[in-house]
Amino acid sequence: MMATMMMRTCVYSRAIAPIRTSLCMGTLPPTTLLTPTLLRACTSSAHLDSRHSRKLVTTPIFYVNGRPHIGHAYTAVLADAISRYLRLRGDDVLFATGTDEHGQKVAASAEKMQMSPIEFATINSNAFRSLFEKLNVEYDDFIRTTEERHKNVVQKVWKILIEKGAIYKGVHEGWYCESDEVFVPDTQVVEREVEERDGDKIVKTTRTVAILDGVEKEVKHVREENYMFRMEQYKERLEAWLRSSAAVTPVGRLNEALANLQNLKDLSVSRPARRVPFAILVPNDDSQAIYVWLDALFNYMTVSKHAPRSQQWWTDTDEEEEELDAEFQRQSERASSANTVVHWPPSIQVLGKDILKFHALFWPAFLMALDEKLPETLLVHSHWLSKGMKMSKSIGNVIDPDEMIEKLGVDGLRYAMLREGAVTTDGNFDAVHLAEKANSELADTFGNLISRITGKRLAPEGSLWRPCPDALSGVAGADSLIERAVSLPNTLSPILEGHTSNALDSICNLGWDANAFVEKNAPWAIRKEEKAAMKAEDTQVANKLREKRNAVLHTAAVCGASMAACLAPFVPGVAGRAASSLSLDLPTIFQSPSSLKSMEFVLSQSQNKGGVVFEKIETERLKM
Repeated sequence: MMATMMMRTCVYSRAIAPIRTSLCMGTLPPTTLLTPTLLRACTSSAHLDSRHSRKLVTTPIFYVNGRPHIGHAYTAVLADAISRYLRLRGDDVLFATGTDEHGQKVAASAEKMQMSPIEFATINSNAFRSLFEKLNVEYDDFIRTTEERHKNVVQKVWKILIEKGAIYKGVHEGWYCESDEVFVPDTQVVEREVEERDGDKIVKTTRTVAILDGVEKEVKHVREENYMFRMEQYKERLEAWLRSSAAVTPVGRLNEALANLQNLKDLSVSRPARRVPFAILVPNDDSQAIYVWLDALFNYMTVSKHAPRSQQWWTDTDEEEEELDAEFQRQSERASSANTVVHWPPSIQVLGKDILKFHALFWPAFLMALDEKLPETLLVHSHWLSKGMKMSKSIGNVIDPDEMIEKLGVDGLRYAMLREGAVTTDGNFDAVHLAEKANSELADTFGNLISRITGKRLAPEGSLWRPCPDALSGVAGADSLIERAVSLPNTLSPILEGHTSNALDSICNLGWDANAFVEKNAPWAIRKEEKAAMKAEDTQVANKLREKRNAVLHTAAVCGASMAACLAPFVPGVAGRAASSLSLDLPTIFQSPSSLKSMEFVLSQSQNKGGVVFEKIETERLKM
């Protein structure tokens, strides 16, 4: 019977292997029917090879036309929390972020500041890097699109797309939005009558605008010769990939991507270089600059160290072509000689809803043209509102993340965004409410539990909380609480779909119940009785009371340790201080939570006075 089961397993694995490959490559026919059972089988770890634990997690690269705002901070912190969670469970993670620096807007802004484009880009790129470091965003690679390594990848990709016939030269005509550097469909263009002052007179004029992400932006009609990508050719494959792979989450964003798919046309992938002087030029055609989104999207390939595959190596005799290929070859050889690990394809790509089209349609279509594997998950989050309104410089309600770090602290801001941010609906950034939430759950719940375990009143110097099976049976609720603590790491998987609040619910629920357990069993009262028994020289009673107190506090410590391990992706500073208090190895606890049952908790001498793991935020000054 065992042999028969093994044979069935082998046959089943061989049967789903080509389906899995087609899902990854986006080549599954639209007519293929995938039942939920088969889809789970195709994507479950049981049917993936050992390399499945290698993960590439990315944020979009952030445009340097302005300083970072709270939305950028949220994207980076969400991706960081996901990366930390994956590392904690034992995956090999490459987490990349960076800045998108080419384009007409950057050049124009630099000119206004009387700077060169690269000087301007460097200042703002450093602002993003500084913010992420303040927020304890633990990235592995921070890429700038102005780096030579990226330019080489983009130009090589361009050449392969030309080689494969995916790009052709043509004439593009349409409405162009200079502020967003995109062509806009006719359906999004409207004419608005506006009043403008001309001296003492009010003059009515007509402006042509497009509605982009709910904001009206001026557009103009242009007709120009440039290079086109055969986007329409990939429409059916894109639809099949979107419908069968569940690559876009949440489902509302998937439906939005499918709706955008219906209007898909061939895409202009270059601009006249005279109009976009700060850009990567098209190989062999200095009159054209590569479209900023094609340039930007391939940052993910640059950081992954995955070389795009060509059917043949480019063999033109042009010196510039030869040098480009030679440099690309040198990079590949250096990577190979250094035993560089390649993380490909992207596992989880975190992005805001405003750039869904570029990632859910353009990006996979480019990869299909290259015969590359497609992203596994595009995690699309919603935006933050300020006082119920979209943030805007003109309104004056843009939230400065550096200012919020000053007011809420690093862990306070991280927790607030991950607790109240959402992937499905826009969140309202109310600093007072967010601070109260952090105070209640980090200080009053988790912090209070750790203080009770480590405080000098209950934990004299040199205390060691150890398992007490005999005494445990006499403490009501201890066994069930320990089982919940052991299973807590298994409840964090919603984080992979951006549902960080759901994951934190599980942690907080355990914290509330652990504090109630301590309150009910009152170890301070047991300690008082224990001292009285010792004074009366009743050693037997004193020992039993000591064992009971130990059992109560060991149970609380099991809960605190499990909570600390599970909080590490969200608030690494808070989790680290708790780990120091109890001498914890958080990855070991997370990966082997059953070890908590037999774990002895050695209280750190420096924390034995009841170390504070989270300083309460002063909410009164936030109301001013």
